[in-house]
Amino acid sequence: LNNWVGVNLHIDSDIGRLDGCNKDWNTIITERETGKTTLMLKKAYNMFKRSNRPSILIRRYQTDITDMYIDDLLKTINEFTNSNLEFNYKKGQLKEGGQLDVKINGFDNVFLRIIALNAPLSRLKSMRLDSVKYMFFDEFICNKRIGERYLNDEPLRLKEIRKTYLRYTDNIKIYCFGNPYSLYNPIFSDKNVNTNDLYPGAFINKDNYCIWCYQLKPELRAKLLEKDKDFQFDKT
Repeated sequence: LNNWVGVNLHIDSDIGRLDGCNKDWNTIITERETGKTTLMLKKAYNMFKRSNRPSILIRRYQTDITDMYIDDLLKTINEFTNSNLEFNYKKGQLKEGGQLDVKINGFDNVFLRIIALNAPLSRLKSMRLDSVKYMFFDEFICNKRIGERYLNDEPLRLKEIRKTYLRYTDNIKIYCFGNPYSLYNPIFSDKNVNTNDLYPGAFINKDNYCIWCYQLKPELRAKLLEKDKDFQFDKT
């Protein structure tokens, strides 16, 4: 099941640059179509298959965690593994605890725990899951033009969640993925990031974090325009 199809125009072929820095906090800001979701699932799935270790996927709001969202994750895994896997999860978990566990049919252990960051922190801190390897924060930058809003104390919430699961594992790496809607966000403020250092292609390796303003490869840009001449690229 590890027969991933090479997609060398996407970000997964370059991730060694970021992982080589071996930081706890890893942030990738990039345009659409660079393969952020594929990269996230590839790391989670390969770790699960290799070492039976689960990952945590964080969305800001409980309403972001829909059946369609989870089904799209499954489609992505099946596409890039040439497999026909199925997910098993109980949607009622989300209402009860602000999180739900996703299993792959045929396996007993949890593959992904999806957490709503806006759930009561006391509830999130009461959960247990052993041997977590990665935490992924999907869409960590808000698009305020369409009314998206940050939560109060988002960095604190992320740190407390990580601290909770560190009780049952050796280390957890955090990966935050976002589109370049704005350079100002709570995580960068918490890390005292100088936004003047952020520009297309910038790579910052400092303290316990890395930030990569990843750019779409020219070849991929050309392919997207060949497919859709009206394709709108994000501004990075």
